[in-house]
Amino acid sequence: METIFTAMDRFTAWANGKNKAAAVRKAKGQTQKDNFEEVEKVIKFLDSIPKDVLALSAFRCQAYTRSLMYLESFLSTNLDALQKNLGFLQEAIVMLQLVMSVQSSWKMK
Repeated sequence: METIFTAMDRFTAWANGKNKAAAVRKAKGQTQKDNFEEVEKVIKFLDSIPKDVLALSAFRCQAYTRSLMYLESFLSTNLDALQKNLGFLQEAIVMLQLVMSVQSSWKMK
């Protein structure tokens, strides 16, 4: 599952880089034919994946920071879902704190 998250990160970075480069060229008055259709397809594909599903998948992979990131993204667009996902939010935060405390104790040794 981590491989899927890595691929999604790469696609997101690629699309952001293409958009940023196009904005810089536009600001400089330069024109270059970029394949915006490809970028839009990638962005549309990434946006089509439900963020709550990504949050749960990341949690199951013990990627708690990523899980909270996706959960935050989901809840920011679905405010009515907060109450339903409150238990999951609390569990993800507790697990993240647990991981951080274990990491801290290892550093102290």
